[in-house]
Amino acid sequence: MGYVGSLDNDGVIGVLGGMGPSATLDLYRRFIAAVHVTGDQEHPRIIIDSNARTPDRTAALLDGGESPQQVLIDGAKLLENAGVHCVVIPCNTAHAFRAGIQAAVTVPVIDMIYETAARVPDDVTRVGLLASSGTVAVGLYQDALAARGPIDVLVPDADDQLGVMDVIWAVKREANGAALPQFLAICERMVARGAQALILGCTELSVLADGVTLPVTAVDPLDALVDTALTAIGYQKAEPAVVHSTTSA
Repeated sequence: MGYVGSLDNDGVIGVLGGMGPSATLDLYRRFIAAVHVTGDQEHPRIIIDSNARTPDRTAALLDGGESPQQVLIDGAKLLENAGVHCVVIPCNTAHAFRAGIQAAVTVPVIDMIYETAARVPDDVTRVGLLASSGTVAVGLYQDALAARGPIDVLVPDADDQLGVMDVIWAVKREANGAALPQFLAICERMVARGAQALILGCTELSVLADGVTLPVTAVDPLDALVDTALTAIGYQKAEPAVVHSTTSA
């Protein structure tokens, strides 16, 4: 994935972030790395609202916790008022509230779930979904993948889903080194059950897996956001590509 811009490109990307902060930081890093430049001025303008105080999305969906929707709407309106041309949300579970956010603003709120599902290779008939329990339970990826055609979505068993949540919370605590062996073991078990590719359906997993060799192709939502947002503001793809997501060895 590589892009070129121009000095007269005035498109602005808004990032509705902080869920969690490490994922927002990693997304910004990927935006920088994805653009071939000769100087600072060719990078896109990006306005980031990193609000780590946003109520927990999984708790809201599964446990009756405080809804994050109004906080997310307020953040999207802040970005719109700042002049952004599109909004990206580097949190998969927050996309359960995307329709309400989009209804509250006039700029496009990019659908990371749809864009990620569209990037699952065409020859994959069984994809493994690694995501928060909230994302899995409300069927965000299951619905998006069903809309693109017949594909079997494999989710972790109960024990491994608890393990995925342990990994996610470890990354939020910056304990990536401790989380990686558990994450890789879960990936291996998903592949043993027939997964031909893995969706990294939580942005903490995107952070953890970046630069790590996985047993099968990984489809990374953060890369999908970078690709879609840069295209939306008029950046053009260039060669050679800049690769961030890990594929099979």
